[in-house]
Amino acid sequence: MSGSSGAASPILQLLWKLPEKRQLRLALARTYKAPLTRDLVPRRYTINNNNSAVNPDVEGNPALRPEVSWGLDLAWERYVGKDGVASVSAYARRVEDVTTQLLYRDGASWVSRPVNGGRARVAGIEFDIKSQAVLAGVPLNCA
Repeated sequence: MSGSSGAASPILQLLWKLPEKRQLRLALARTYKAPLTRDLVPRRYTINNNNSAVNPDVEGNPALRPEVSWGLDLAWERYVGKDGVASVSAYARRVEDVTTQLLYRDGASWVSRPVNGGRARVAGIEFDIKSQAVLAGVPLNCA
């Protein structure tokens, strides 16, 4: 078994400092997620003797490609007091060569194998409040 792959992972980050302890962040990044070694080894592993569709043997795939994605992040932050911050952020990702599991029958056995399953889109919004509190004279970070 041999093979190699590679990918460039550039990142562009911008920060705008706004009045009243506020700031806006914008990031564009290309990220790369390599397959796990066990997912590349073509040897079949039997988990136990109760082989079924929900308990299949597992086999690697030496042709598995890495997942590569483009991501965009936008965040607004407001600093409160000496140690506090409140933020809201949104993100969107477009992922190529998503790794999924292919379940199939090989004779009398069920087998699960990782394959590249196409594209995916992921998006979300996050809210975050962080502050440092003091309890009985001991500083605590709260999030």
